[in-house]
Amino acid sequence: MAMLLRLTESAQGTQEKELIEQDALTSIILAVTLVEAFTNTYFRVVASDAKFAAASGQILNGLDSKQSNTRRKLREWSKLAFGQEIDLTDSRWKRYEELVERRHQFIHYKPTYETVSLPSEGLPVFVHGLTTLEPFVALDDKAAGECVRTVVGVVQLVGECQSFSDSDNAAFIHQWFGIPSGYDLNSL
Repeated sequence: MAMLLRLTESAQGTQEKELIEQDALTSIILAVTLVEAFTNTYFRVVASDAKFAAASGQILNGLDSKQSNTRRKLREWSKLAFGQEIDLTDSRWKRYEELVERRHQFIHYKPTYETVSLPSEGLPVFVHGLTTLEPFVALDDKAAGECVRTVVGVVQLVGECQSFSDSDNAAFIHQWFGIPSGYDLNSL
């Protein structure tokens, strides 16, 4: 999370479009990775706690499986351990799913072959073979801050499955990511 916060500061502290795009892209990839790492690490801790012995075997088996995605893990493991599924209709989860989709656009980039007509005086100019840059166009200085808020939102949802109060959830975020209680994430 420290690196993600640093990328946020970097993206907001420069006017250079290329640096902003690099920080934003790295933030998107890192944010999805953070949620995946949190899920695996946190539920490994949960599985080792005697309070959650009934859920331990299934969680540990899921951790060893290469076939389980983060959505399924969080939904199933929250229900197993805490008796409540993570709310996949919550706007914080929806933002995470959008972030995952954006990450997929970059990681699994599929270029297209296109012809573009450029305006010119006289004869038209055609450029053949360009690839789409759409995923890269939307990278701005706000993307990194949104990534931080998205990661924190997913972790808050896990806390809510445990019936954490707002102050307990703030302590939970602080414990896992070092973000102090009362930190204004909207300032990012």
